[in-house]
Amino acid sequence: MDTKNSDIKKIIIILAQNNFCDAEYHQSRSIFESFGLQCKVASSKLSTALGMEGSHVEPDCLIRKIIITEYNALCLIGGVGCTEYWHDKSVHNIAVEANKRGLLLGAICLAPIILANAGLLEGVCASVYPSAASYIIRKGGYFSEKPVEVKNNIITANGPESAELFAQTISKLLLQKFT
Repeated sequence: MDTKNSDIKKIIIILAQNNFCDAEYHQSRSIFESFGLQCKVASSKLSTALGMEGSHVEPDCLIRKIIITEYNALCLIGGVGCTEYWHDKSVHNIAVEANKRGLLLGAICLAPIILANAGLLEGVCASVYPSAASYIIRKGGYFSEKPVEVKNNIITANGPESAELFAQTISKLLLQKFT
C-alpha cells in the first residue's frame, strides 16, 4: 500500500533498544499525533525499549521488518543509545530507500550520524548534537548551529531542547508535501 495517497500520514520512528532520549521521543511523538499523524515504533528487538531517563516503550515492529512504502516519513531519535545504529547497514538501507522515494527523513541529537554514515548528508548543512559536529564534517556534511536544519526532505536537529521545533517542522512539511 502506498500511503502517499492515503488521508492518514504515517511516520516510522526508529528507537534505540536502550538509552534513547526520552524527551526527543515523547515530545516528537506527541506533536506528530497532535497533527493527526500516525506513528509506529521500530527497534532492533521487540522487547521493551528503555530510555536514558527511565521511559519504557513497546516497539511495534522490528527494524528489519519495516516496509518503507507504508510510511511518509522516517524519524530517527537520538540519545546515546542511537550509536547502536551508527554503523547498522539495515538502518542505512532503510534511510537510503526512504530518501530515494522522497519520504521525509528526520534525525535528532546524535542520530544525524546515522544519515551521515548512510551517505545522505554529503554536501548537506545539518544540525547535530554539538559534540558530533566534527563527525558530520568528516562525512562531507556541513555543521549548522541552528536548532533545526531543513535541506530538501532531510530535517536534522541538535538535541532535546529542539525536539518540539523538530517535530513541528516535520509535521508541517509532511502535511504540505503529501496533501
